[in-house]
Amino acid sequence: MNRHRIEDIFRNLDSFDAHALLQVKPKADVQQLRQAYYQQCRLWHPDQFIHQNFDAALLEKIETIFSAIARAYRSLRTANVGFGDDGVVRASVVPGSLELSEDTLRDAEEALRARLQELMMRARAEAQANQQRAHGYFEQGQRAMVEYDFHRAVSAFESALHLVPYNGMYREYYQLALQQRRSMPERQPSPAPRPRAAPREDQEKIRDAIRHYRQRIEAGSQDGRLFARLGHLLRWFDGELSEASRCLQQAILLEPDNAEYRVSLGELYAEQREDRRALREFCAALGLAQDARTRSRAQRGLEQLRG
Repeated sequence: MNRHRIEDIFRNLDSFDAHALLQVKPKADVQQLRQAYYQQCRLWHPDQFIHQNFDAALLEKIETIFSAIARAYRSLRTANVGFGDDGVVRASVVPGSLELSEDTLRDAEEALRARLQELMMRARAEAQANQQRAHGYFEQGQRAMVEYDFHRAVSAFESALHLVPYNGMYREYYQLALQQRRSMPERQPSPAPRPRAAPREDQEKIRDAIRHYRQRIEAGSQDGRLFARLGHLLRWFDGELSEASRCLQQAILLEPDNAEYRVSLGELYAEQREDRRALREFCAALGLAQDARTRSRAQRGLEQLRG
């Protein structure tokens, strides 16, 4: 069922009589009325349109059309339907048919109405839950955009659109994240940095310093500078990038507002081609840096990641 047909039927709804709504002939019997009504229910029941990309106003028009069809069926239905010469509907009973009292019909109508209301309430609750979940995905995508994690942003916005496909703002952010992801060049693998060469006497001093820092850390020191210095030595003079990364991470845990530690960790991530983590650290450093040198290092790191 397309949008144009729904709009056309809604505009002309008042011009249709009960037979036109059910699409039956004026002398249709009970069985034909029932079959026609069930066929129209399969076409127009609001549950058929829940997962389609229709806005709330169009769904309300569909509910109005379905209500008109239900009223048309109730107006024509009795235990058996006959038509006089004057075209007036008259109730009669065919021999062998089941005669239903007005109370029975009224109870059946009430039960059907209650069931339809229950289904509509369930559908509205499901739609509301989907909107809440979609908003959560949308907020995740926004945070990922701030962190320059465009792959995660695209996935989050796509999940939000799947739940609420008619939301224009979600679609705009999804398109923007796609463009940003496509614009990020793929970096070529870079060789692992080699440890810096140092004179023999300096090498002994460096190894003594590494041993000293490790001993103080093993003794339980909670000084972030010790972890940062050990990470610096391991990175540049020992080539132990994994241990250097762990040391800088611990330094940041102890001093989370230290921009210099974050820049150093971002540079280390960039060397290991962990671009997402590097972007996160460089962006955090830009927000924390108080001196021009640290800010310049963070900006340079971002520029290198972007190509």
